[in-house]
Amino acid sequence: LRKRFDHGILLDFNGKTYNITAKIELRRRLGEAPCIVKSEVLDEGKDILQSGLFGAESEVYYQSWIKVKQTWSDSKVTEETYVNDCAVHIELTGKSKKYKVLPDANIIREEAAVVSGETEETAEGSPTEYIRSRIHHQSYVITYNYFTLTYEFRDMIPIYDDNVTRHEMPHYRFEEIRDSFRLTGPEEDVVDGNPALAYTFYSEIAFKFGDAESAFDEDIMVYVRK
Repeated sequence: LRKRFDHGILLDFNGKTYNITAKIELRRRLGEAPCIVKSEVLDEGKDILQSGLFGAESEVYYQSWIKVKQTWSDSKVTEETYVNDCAVHIELTGKSKKYKVLPDANIIREEAAVVSGETEETAEGSPTEYIRSRIHHQSYVITYNYFTLTYEFRDMIPIYDDNVTRHEMPHYRFEEIRDSFRLTGPEEDVVDGNPALAYTFYSEIAFKFGDAESAFDEDIMVYVRK
């Protein structure tokens, strides 16, 4: 498969105008014969998700699919449907889950921030060589006056690519992330060998995943030494 690009730039120098041009040809290997020489996306879709799908679970799966018409180098024409299993994951990091020893129980939420990134495409979710996925990561960091909690969000972006057609398949993304917390207790306890008051800190993350409203929660022990 070849594509040709013509580029030009005008440059003024010492009162004269120069037109600099370049011709670039890009070639892409289609693979061993017979190979796909033409393709067209006919249809696509993804599972319909229900609200509250995460609940207490930190990982959920759904399917994304694509139907493609393929013309091969030996003149054969086929229609194929490919399915990708998309895994999405939420977790509170291990450091965040560790119990906290605080000077008092007056916990104040200060701010929250999202840090995003994506990995390179990897062969996840489908047995076919034509689908690879980018993994999208988000860190949701909540800062309180005494400690910080970090939630990790992971979702998949499946890409259909047969060396002729490259197409981003339907997928869901985490959106509108928000947080809340509540504190229960205290109860008499001991922490690190010292008497203390024990509280349970309940952290909840709510978000939209597609059109579904969902939430995920964790509880963390908080101690105040006497």
